Amino acid sequence: MEDKARVFVGGIPKTIGAAEVEDLFRQFGSIRDVWVVPNRLVGKEGQNRGFCFVSFAEELSAREAIQASLRGELVMEGRPVRVDWAHERPLDNG
Repeated sequence: MEDKARVFVGGIPKTIGAAEVEDLFRQFGSIRDVWVVPNRLVGKEGQNRGFCFVSFAEELSAREAIQASLRGELVMEGRPVRVDWAHERPLDNG
């Protein structure tokens, strides 16, 4: 079941964590969860993969975050971040 209030956030600095993401997105409303995708490659421990997912309590908050991104208003460490709807990926059973 797809979460209608979950967004994908791309272009985040590889050294930030969930707290920094939450600080940026809290302006749009209550946040249920932030998952910063870790980089598991040897030598990259402690870094993320440059993207994360934010789940808001309300769909309207997610819409507002996407609109702010489209206007270029969301910036982390001097770089704009890209926000779009998160979509469930089908499992690869092959």
